[in-house]
Amino acid sequence: MTAFKMIAGLIGLAALAACGADSGGGAGSVEAAAPAPAAEVSEPAQPLSFAASLTGSGALTATPSAATAEARGTLDTAGGTLDLTLTVKGISIDQLADSLVAAPIGPVHFHMYAHADHADPNAVSLAVPVPFGPSYAATPDGFTVIVENFPFADAGALTGSDTTLDAFSDSLRQGLIQLNIHTDAFPDGEIGSIVEVTG
Repeated sequence: MTAFKMIAGLIGLAALAACGADSGGGAGSVEAAAPAPAAEVSEPAQPLSFAASLTGSGALTATPSAATAEARGTLDTAGGTLDLTLTVKGISIDQLADSLVAAPIGPVHFHMYAHADHADPNAVSLAVPVPFGPSYAATPDGFTVIVENFPFADAGALTGSDTTLDAFSDSLRQGLIQLNIHTDAFPDGEIGSIVEVTG
């Protein structure tokens, strides 16, 4: 046997030993590690998008007002914040309820019904106020309100309500939240609407 063949044979034997050619799983065998079980990942809370078209007939107590408003917003149930864009036509800022403009709760409110009977005046409470301030801006035919990242926790501090974020979001899904605009002419609310979840 030539020296070359001997060297080649020795290399082959070494390679077999290194690769664990012993199929019996002895000391020379290499076993693949079992994959770690995947950790369970909970689904993040999804924001609730909502919308409302406010009219006099949709106010807490129906009014003959011809004013209208369109609202779009998002309730971030994970971050505990609320965004709102409200465009009002037919009501000017100086027509808003003076006492509420001056008060911490402001003249625009989200009200929450205790049940589906919206005709029951005792079943509704103030849940989230929209305080008057720089977020209100006059337009040629009314005004707008743009609120971003309003902390839901501030709502209870302003109203004295103990309504939780979970209770509010559940009521929103059930069609029990109403957006209302209070004016000097209609202190209980000139225009309003039930808020609908859109996504």
